[in-house]
Amino acid sequence: MKQIQDRIDATTIEELRINPEYQDLIQPLTKKEYELVKKSIQEQGQHVSIIVNTKGTVIDGHYWYTACQELGIIPKIEIRDFASSLDEKIGAYFATGGSIIF
Repeated sequence: MKQIQDRIDATTIEELRINPEYQDLIQPLTKKEYELVKKSIQEQGQHVSIIVNTKGTVIDGHYWYTACQELGIIPKIEIRDFASSLDEKIGAYFATGGSIIF
């Protein structure tokens, strides 16, 4: 995996998408936990970039991405080039500290 760039412009941000298969791998947040994430982003900003592949699919940061959308905030993203969908899943696993569901 190599990092292509740290951020992209708002036009491309609108083209990001969530792959349900990848989202289902993540340990779900409770409604209360999600609201805390959203409140934190609103009050303190987004401290960790959302990881996306070169096709604009969110690999890690699904909840941050959704919260930013709801708040009308352009999210910080990091684009990574993965060799395969398996590499994307492995990247998500390590990005979440091993808290995804297999």
